[in-house]
Amino acid sequence: MLASRAAICLGPKPASISRPNSPACSRAALPALPLASTENRNIIFPQGQPSLPSKGQRMNEFASRNPTTRFSGLEATYDRYRPDYPEALWKFLQEHCQLPDRPMVVDVGCGTGISSRQMAGRGWNLVGIEPNAAMRQVAESRNGDWAGQLIFRDGKAESTGLPDNFADLVVAAQAFHWFRADEALREFQRILKPHGHAALAWNERDVGDPFTARYESAIQGISPEKAIAESSQAATGEALLRHQLFEAAIRVEFSHQQVLDREGIVGRALSISFGPRDAEGRERLSETMRQLFHEFAVDGKVAIRYRTVAFVAHGRCL
Repeated sequence: MLASRAAICLGPKPASISRPNSPACSRAALPALPLASTENRNIIFPQGQPSLPSKGQRMNEFASRNPTTRFSGLEATYDRYRPDYPEALWKFLQEHCQLPDRPMVVDVGCGTGISSRQMAGRGWNLVGIEPNAAMRQVAESRNGDWAGQLIFRDGKAESTGLPDNFADLVVAAQAFHWFRADEALREFQRILKPHGHAALAWNERDVGDPFTARYESAIQGISPEKAIAESSQAATGEALLRHQLFEAAIRVEFSHQQVLDREGIVGRALSISFGPRDAEGRERLSETMRQLFHEFAVDGKVAIRYRTVAFVAHGRCL
């Protein structure tokens, strides 16, 4: 529980954030909806956040790496070793956003389709937007089970190429920190249907877990500045909480873990965007991971533990 982080709301209504001087909206208020089980989830106001690099420092760090090509050459490793997202997150979005049985969802910055496939598995219709051709090709190659239900197309968060009033839900999973925040949120609002929602999600490593803390320390050894920026990616989601085109914003958390064998923990480390690209550097990092695995493995497995953080809001009318 995160009771020390200011008010925790476990009541029947989602936490809301006031918007001074927000434009009036003709949309009727969404009806109150009882939340799903609060097990492994806290609904909190975005106050009392841990100390993080400034917004300017975070944005400068992310802007210094080309968001379109940052994972070029890593697409297969990324798809194989990056974690998925807890099923409780998708269940929460289904209930909180009051999605229809087969909603239209846009997954922006979908990468190789990890989050897209999970949502398609729930029967949702998906359009995945991804500007990196190699990442998109991997996503398309794994789309056989959802042909006709899930499609991928070239586009950017700030210019998806989709029509107005298109989606019930716009999702950005482990991606929003790469976007130009204001432009992206304006685009999200444009393509949302009335009462449509936007959701920004991240898997943040839980360094309260001993193995995860050691893994985090090893990653920080590659580039402390970039590692610190990576660890604060989710803080960029606060832009949704205060954006004038969205309202009824909340922040939610879920517990998650990724269970890996020795090959998996090596692959997970090699999938980071700022990791070494030269053979010698990759081998050094791989050996560090193998040693860490040897120290912590139980029955040939280790687990990276995560706090999956999501920001959710519904769009105002223009």
